[in-house]
Amino acid sequence: MSRKARGFPFDTLTILMVLILLGLAFTSLYFALSYMRVQLKGSFPPAPAQGPAASGSSGSVPTLPADFPDSLEGVVALGKEIFMNTQNHPLSKPYVGAAMACTSCHLNGGTEAKGLTLVGTATAFPAYSPREKAVITLQNRIGDCFMRSLNGTLPPLGGPVLVALDAYITSLSQGLPMRMNPKSPTGPNALKPLQVDWTQADPKRGQALFQAKCAVCHGQEGQGVVGPPLWGPKSYNAGAGMADWKNLAAFIHGAMPLGNPNLTPEEARDIAAFVDSQPRPEFVLKDHLPPAQDLGVYTSKVLDEVKKVEPVKP
Repeated sequence: MSRKARGFPFDTLTILMVLILLGLAFTSLYFALSYMRVQLKGSFPPAPAQGPAASGSSGSVPTLPADFPDSLEGVVALGKEIFMNTQNHPLSKPYVGAAMACTSCHLNGGTEAKGLTLVGTATAFPAYSPREKAVITLQNRIGDCFMRSLNGTLPPLGGPVLVALDAYITSLSQGLPMRMNPKSPTGPNALKPLQVDWTQADPKRGQALFQAKCAVCHGQEGQGVVGPPLWGPKSYNAGAGMADWKNLAAFIHGAMPLGNPNLTPEEARDIAAFVDSQPRPEFVLKDHLPPAQDLGVYTSKVLDEVKKVEPVKP
């Protein structure tokens, strides 16, 4: 009986056989490539791990701690805790080198009008920074304080410490108009320079005033007692804003002695000249920067987002 009589046209059977042979060829090729991949696996570095991984590990996606607050109110509250106890809070302590907290300079949680207030500060950002020669965010500015005023290391940008502090400091500007600053990363309530003759500053007179007015809180040797250390290894370093004695003088005049600021502008000038003449850690930027892989973290808790192209709907 012919193929045509059995219902299998010759052309159809030929096509089926060709398809079967092609299938066998592709299957053989697949297994051959798989075998080669196994044999060569040791010659290449392992692929990056998928999913959540510890911050700073190479080839990973750093994430926020599992217990990081989900609500804005919770993050603001956490930011205030870090602000008030920066040198001891478990999240921020690893990045602090001084025996100081944010509130050591920004008094009463950053709300004291003449104590380096942060009310309104968030309205100035993003801002241009002449020091960085770039536009910076509030997180960048807070990170500078860790490296300079706290003589520590820059926390990861986008990480729990900077996110929480950013949220808290921004909450102090709630409802205020935006005033992005194209010249300097300072807010509308920044300290104003004292109107004094700076050429007449006398550090020796400032030392006598310090012992009489300041030592009870800051120590005879500036080591800190109930107040923060003002010089020495646990104080702010040479790159801090307070290391500019004219900035320090304005702060002293507006806020010191704590609770009863009563110094004349000239007395504040002389005390600042004395304090900033004392030894303190030097500032070398590269020594305060973390390894490149620790500079930032991915803050989203969604690690599996998928988006597809869809027709535009006018």
